[in-house]
Amino acid sequence: MASMPSIPLDIIYFILHILADEEDHRSLKACSLASHAFLHPCRKHIFRSIVINREPYRIYPHSTMRMLGDLLARAPEIASYVRQLHFEHILSEDLADPNVPQVLIYFTQLQSLSLYGYMNRDRGQSRSLDWIAIALPIRTAFLRLMHLPTLTHLGLRFIKNFTVYDLIPCTNLLRLKVSWFHIADIHDTPEPWSILSSRPVQLQRFDIGYGCSGVANKLVDATRSDGLRVVDFKDLKVFEASCENLFDIASMKLPLKMAERLTAISLMISTQMTFSGFAEMVAPFRKTLTKANLRVTIEDGYDDPLAGICEELGKMAGRQSNVLEDLEIQVKVALDCNCETGDEWGRLDQVLTKPGWPALQDVSLQITIYSYRRNDNTLLRTLKNLPQTQFTGLSSSTTTSFHFDVKEIHLQQ
Repeated sequence: MASMPSIPLDIIYFILHILADEEDHRSLKACSLASHAFLHPCRKHIFRSIVINREPYRIYPHSTMRMLGDLLARAPEIASYVRQLHFEHILSEDLADPNVPQVLIYFTQLQSLSLYGYMNRDRGQSRSLDWIAIALPIRTAFLRLMHLPTLTHLGLRFIKNFTVYDLIPCTNLLRLKVSWFHIADIHDTPEPWSILSSRPVQLQRFDIGYGCSGVANKLVDATRSDGLRVVDFKDLKVFEASCENLFDIASMKLPLKMAERLTAISLMISTQMTFSGFAEMVAPFRKTLTKANLRVTIEDGYDDPLAGICEELGKMAGRQSNVLEDLEIQVKVALDCNCETGDEWGRLDQVLTKPGWPALQDVSLQITIYSYRRNDNTLLRTLKNLPQTQFTGLSSSTTTSFHFDVKEIHLQQ
């Protein structure tokens, strides 16, 4: 390697930070070979995030977990750079590999961990991983990563029979993200941790996706042997939920009832549902909620393409001290379906240009049309004209920036 360059280190680090945005890190890899001074800062970016089994259908001579183990056996210092470890798929062969715990023990500084599902690579099928049925040495290795004092972000997907008490030692966890996730009944899973942390898990962000029926209830109800909650939602600031039915709506309200200063909410609802009750849901946060993202998919027969958003916003505008700054609405028109193109959209313009939004700075409306056998672009052309026909107030506003976009996605036949 070349000797120390004469360029100040702070400038070098700044340049390398910019190069880190490249997805394949090709430039960073070249820089790491150019000078010994570049090696450490380059490695910090190159190995910051590791994804295991990103392409499970690709034919490897060995699993990527085994390849990672071979790399760390040759250069164990690489693990000290890793801050994000993501199992895109947990393969059946990994669950049967006795060397997996020895590989995972290298990681001691993780900030983010994702454990996503189970795949039988021979059959090409994904299914939920039974948490309780995982071989004890491998489950213990996963738990050691989850319980690292450095860990602040945890993602769990396609996992069933998860033991809620396994979250107790996650003392510094700030964000929990789950989807297609099931928690075992609390009375079937005795608390295994005899030494409790001084405080519950205090989440600042909670993301709950599809396939999580009853999860929020169990997280709210779970208590430790000392009477404290396993998860405390009091400090929750960001909440994101995807709801398939009315039960999901009712369930997701439970963490919000515990929150004190929510600042951002993202809510996605399935077809045939509306945003009815949203204003009441966020009413306790009228002095703190600054950002809202609302997403809906509509099908043929919807009289209201905005699924009740306008009525709920009207209720919010009527309350004092509304501090909402950023409102983002995403509407998806289901495959080959149509939607209303007239005054139903204009109601959004009316409610947002009336008094009651003293802090509103940005409004974004994104419409995506999905097509397979749609024969013309009439719907696309009509919706693109909405700013001139229905959103004249928002389009001409001097206090609120209005972002409008319509696109059509054609699925291959």
